[in-house]
Amino acid sequence: MNPKNADLHYNLGLAFHQKGNLEAAATEYKKVIQIDPQHFDAHYCLGNIYTEQGDLKAAEVFYRKAIQINPKDAGLHYNLGLVFHNLGDFEMAKDSYKQAIQINPKDAGAYYNLGIIHHSQENFEAAVTKYKKAIQINPEHANTHYCLGVAYRKLGNLEAAEDSYKQAIQINPKDADAYHNLGLVYYNQGNLEAAVTEYKKAIQINPKDAHVHYNLGVTYAVQGNLEIAANEYQLAIEINPNYVLAHDDLAAIYALKGNLEAAVTEYKKAIQINPEYAPIYYNLALAYVLQNEATLSAESLQTAMDLDEETVAKARLDSGFDGIRDSSEFQDFIKFKLHEINGIVHRSYYALKPQNN
Repeated sequence: MNPKNADLHYNLGLAFHQKGNLEAAATEYKKVIQIDPQHFDAHYCLGNIYTEQGDLKAAEVFYRKAIQINPKDAGLHYNLGLVFHNLGDFEMAKDSYKQAIQINPKDAGAYYNLGIIHHSQENFEAAVTKYKKAIQINPEHANTHYCLGVAYRKLGNLEAAEDSYKQAIQINPKDADAYHNLGLVYYNQGNLEAAVTEYKKAIQINPKDAHVHYNLGVTYAVQGNLEIAANEYQLAIEINPNYVLAHDDLAAIYALKGNLEAAVTEYKKAIQINPEYAPIYYNLALAYVLQNEATLSAESLQTAMDLDEETVAKARLDSGFDGIRDSSEFQDFIKFKLHEINGIVHRSYYALKPQNN
C-alpha cells in the first residue's frame, strides 16, 4: 500500500471501524489527515469515533474542522449538536440542530432533540411545537409521541397527553413507560380502574420498575384496598430499598391497621434514607400520638419544625394530635414554636420536593 495514498488509508479505516476496532480505525483516519488535511470524511469519521468513545471534546474538534471543510452537511451539524447536548451546552446544541434543519428541513431527529432541550428547560410550549414538527416528518417515531405526551401532561392538557401516549403504544406496544404515564393521566382524571389497568400492563413489560409499583399502590390505597396497596409498596421497596415515599405510605397503612410498631419502624427507615424530609417526622409524630408517646411525638414535631416552620400551624389544627393536645409536652412545643415564628429565631424554609413520577 502506498503510504501517501489517502484513499487507501481511509478505506482501511472504514474496514476497521465497521469491525469495531476503533483505535485502529482512528490511526488510519489520522494518516489520511496527515496526507490530506482537508479530507472531509476522515475528520467526520474521527468525530464519530471519539463520540462513540465518549471523548466529546475531541469529537467537537474534528466535527468543527469537518464543518470548516464542508459547512453544508446537515448530519454533521446534527452530530455536533449531539456532542454539545451531551456536554450540557444546550444553547450551542440548539444552534447546531437549527443549522441541521436549515440545511435539511426534513430532519425529524433535529426537531425531536430541540424538543428534548426545551423540555429539560421546562419550556413545554416550545417542546410541544418541536415534537409536533418531528411527528409531521416522521409519524412512526414512538418516543416523540411519548415525549409529546409528557409535555402535554406538564401543561395540564390531560386529554392531549392521553392521545399521545396511546399513539406511542400503538407504534411500540412494549413501551412500559407509555403505559405507566397513561396510567398517571387516568389517575389524575379520577379514572382509577383504568389507571390500575395501565400500571399492570407496564409491570408486565418491566416488573422491576419501583415507581410503577408505588403508583399502583397509591391507586389501590385511594380505592381502599389497603392490603394490596401494602403489597405494592413492599415490592417497590424490594426493588429500591431507598424509596422514601414507599416507606412513608407503607407506614401509613400499618398505622391505619393499628400496627403502630411496624408504622414507626417504616417511618424510621424513611428518615435514615432522607433525614431532611420534614413530612416523615410529622407523620412519625402522629404515630407516636397513637402510642400515647407525647414526649416522642413532640420531639418528632420539633425536628419537623426545624425543617419546615409551617409544621406548627399545621399541628395546631390537625385532629391527629387531639390525643396529646392537652399534654404539657405538646403545649410547650406549640408555645415555644409560636414564639420562634414571631421573630426570636428565623429559619429559612427547606424541604425536599416529593419525587414526581
